[in-house]
Parts: sequence; structure tokens; C-alpha cells
Amino acid sequence: KTEPAMLGNLETTLRAAGRVSENMNKTAKVVSTLEGRLTKLNYDLNDRVKAGDVVALVQTPELLGKPLEVKAPIDGVITERKSTAGESIGKDTEIYVISDPADLWVIAEIKERDIGQVKIGQDASFTTLAYPNDSFNGKVVRIGNRIEEESRTLEVRVEVNNADGRLKPGMFADIEIVTTVQENVLLISDSALQTEGDDQIVFVALN
Repeated sequence: KTEPAMLGNLETTLRAAGRVSENMNKTAKVVSTLEGRLTKLNYDLNDRVKAGDVVALVQTPELLGKPLEVKAPIDGVITERKSTAGESIGKDTEIYVISDPADLWVIAEIKERDIGQVKIGQDASFTTLAYPNDSFNGKVVRIGNRIEEESRTLEVRVEVNNADGRLKPGMFADIEIVTTVQENVLLISDSALQTEGDDQIVFVALN
């Protein structure tokens, strides 16, 4: 078959492996402000809470029999339950972890030789093992400042909206970052390219 060549924009992308992560700017640990015994947990995993909700009660000698109300510091969902009722806890003992699942990060591992191509604000897309036929979109919002010694990679943070809740922290992701866009260039489909020795060629229908 034949098809016409046409003018359009051509994107150059950089591929990288990565993982889905909580948005740490919208994640908080719930701890008691006093030592005591944890008497009640009001929420469980995946329960939604609002800032100020009483999530647990702690019996402590300082309050003379009145339980200490442990409150949620942010709006979000209970992503981790760290303690159980009846447990003795200190001021630094984690009871819950709360996070907002609607805004997540995808951490891309960029090879050292490719770091110069990545800039804040670039568009990115990625797929996951759970949804191999679906592409998710985000933007590069942060570039790390330290190369991992063993892997020789740099972490790049992509922010992604997860309002539908399908993405879960810990998922592996295959990421493509759009590094350059060439505008108004002549385009043909990939399937039109043929290989001849070391060259790639295309057949042109003259009439």
C-alpha cells in the first residue's frame, strides 16, 4: 500500500525504567504527642480521613484518665497501619501513615549519559505491568542532584494525577520523557521504513 507523507511535529523521547511512589509532599506520619497505651484505632487501611479527624485514642498518665485524641494532620487515605490496640507507644511511635492517592510521583532512573537531555517541565508518559495497554501522562517536576554509585543513574521525579485511583505506589513503570519536539517536519509512518544493509530507506511512488 502507499500513503502520503505529511508535515507535522516529531517528538524525540528518552526511555527509562522507574516506579510509582507516594507524593511525599502530601504524605504524613501519625504519631502520639505523649507516651502511653494505644486503646483504640478508629480507622483501617484504605479508609479516607480529613485533617482533624480523631484516628486513635491513647491512655496516658499525664491526662489523669482522659484519653489523648490523636488527630489526622492532613486529608488523605490510610496507606499504612503501624500499631495495634493495646500496644505501648512512645512519642515517636508511628500509628498510621496518611497519603493523598490522587497525586502521585513516578521516579524515573535516568542513565548518567542521558542526564543532559532532561529538563523540568518536559512531558512524560508511562505504562505499568498492571495496565500494559494504557498510557499515563505527567510532567517532570524535579531532577535529582546525586548519581547512584552502583547503577550510575539519577532520579527524576514525574508528577502524575491519579484521580481514578488505578495507580498504586510500588508499581514498576516504563517511562518515556519527551526531550525535543521538531515542528513542521516531513513525516512518514515507521512501517514505511525498510532496511538495506546498514541503511534505512523508503520507496517513493512516482506515479
